[in-house]
Amino acid sequence: MKKQKRLFGGGMVLILLLIFNASSAFADIVIKNGSTMTVTSGTEIVISANLDIESGATLANNGTFTINGDFNNDGAAALGSGEFIFSGSATQDIGGTVSSEFEDLEIDNSSGITLSHDVLLDGTLTLTDGLLTIGTNNFTLGTAALAVAGTPSASSMIVADNTGEVRKAYSDGTYDPAAFLFPVGDNTGTAEYSPVSIDFNNSTFASAYFGVNVTNAKEPNNSSSTHYLNRYWTFTQSGISGYTYDLTATYADGDITGIEADMSGALYNGVDWLIVDAMNGGANTFSGSALNAMGNATGVEFRLLLVCTVNCEGAYQPASDEMTTVLNPNIPLTAAAAYAHIGYTGTESVAAIPSEDIVDWVLVEVRDATTPAGASTPGDTVAGFLMNTGLIVGISGSGKLPFPTLITNDAYFVIIHRNHLPVMTATTPSEYFKNYTYVFSDANTKAYGTDAMVQVDSSPVSFAIYAGETNLSGIITNADKQTIDDNMNATGYQLADTNFSGIVSNADKQFIDDNMNEADQIPN
Repeated sequence: MKKQKRLFGGGMVLILLLIFNASSAFADIVIKNGSTMTVTSGTEIVISANLDIESGATLANNGTFTINGDFNNDGAAALGSGEFIFSGSATQDIGGTVSSEFEDLEIDNSSGITLSHDVLLDGTLTLTDGLLTIGTNNFTLGTAALAVAGTPSASSMIVADNTGEVRKAYSDGTYDPAAFLFPVGDNTGTAEYSPVSIDFNNSTFASAYFGVNVTNAKEPNNSSSTHYLNRYWTFTQSGISGYTYDLTATYADGDITGIEADMSGALYNGVDWLIVDAMNGGANTFSGSALNAMGNATGVEFRLLLVCTVNCEGAYQPASDEMTTVLNPNIPLTAAAAYAHIGYTGTESVAAIPSEDIVDWVLVEVRDATTPAGASTPGDTVAGFLMNTGLIVGISGSGKLPFPTLITNDAYFVIIHRNHLPVMTATTPSEYFKNYTYVFSDANTKAYGTDAMVQVDSSPVSFAIYAGETNLSGIITNADKQTIDDNMNATGYQLADTNFSGIVSNADKQFIDDNMNEADQIPN
């Protein structure tokens, strides 16, 4: 038979079957195996110490439960439709062996709250004071949970700097949910508030959630060396399909390495960097629209990436459909050394040539214009490696070529090799979140101008940039032969070695004869 009691005072109370419909205060409460404690609406229970729910026990809180000690739940996960307030003066713990399911939860303890088990919140989370540290556990805001209440800050937030995630669950269906602000941050040395807002566009949800945590360190795949954030957010999802989402991430001043204005936001999806908007320095935020991948979001110094394929006529070997790598052992370790004859002063360097499949250094320049004919203003130039397959890669010997350039119109790229005529993309390359892709080698029309490349193979059909430009005149003439004559029989890495044989000889003059009067067609 159930009893109704009004109990005040200290001591430990063992709950068997009790209904509370009047405000009460206790030191400790233990709800025993097989027992139920019910708190009716409008009733407040205050515990100055701990609340323990044993295995097989149930708590149905439909009123307000204020706890000043630890909360340990080994019983039923569902805890009623009321509010729990954690307001102790020392660190409190929410734990047990089950994933407790709260309706409303308020954090009001400047000493902080820790999770030692997963938690599900169905209603409102109010961050009044103190840090809710989730550690390796997940804190899930249910499908009905709306915006977090209170005033989140570095002293009142969810610390999600371990493997645990703050998750937002979504009800099933195809729809456009409201944006949700994840009030997360880290407490690595100094507590720093770094929330992220996620706004899914029309997407399909089935038992779905989106999860986030944050790490106060440089993202491990971020190749930026000068300008970057010492912070990244990790995004995961389950049960969401056909999605795109918009994001806004907020970082702390202490996260900035280098110059903030020289960074853009980006998301690493495990394979590629998806580059979004430039940093908003006044607000310490970056934003992105219509992202369709999960991964790590952070700030990077590159604003666009290029994957490009081009052949050099002098190195191309039709028998293998590839370019020779004879020069590989003699390639200089800095791009500035390879292109000293044109005054290139870039800082790209390697301790050793990273792959035996590398043909040579190559320079790539980006131009910002509305038409190819109007792409007459040189932009940033970066150096990369030309692989024997024609692929241009970064200085690690793999990956895409990074540029620090913000493009406001269309991007056009100029390929510069030290003893070949340069070429420019005839159209702006295909683009996906500032990842540009272009193949010169499969058609002559891929290079801007008229017949700006030469066919070097018919099976497969392949084109290459013209060899024989050794004197920087912009046109191949008999004068280019003088460089060869002046360096006859020189070995190693030589500007006059137009056929990449490793020795300057009369054979290098053949390309000049074959390409006589071919000229640079880059817009000026």
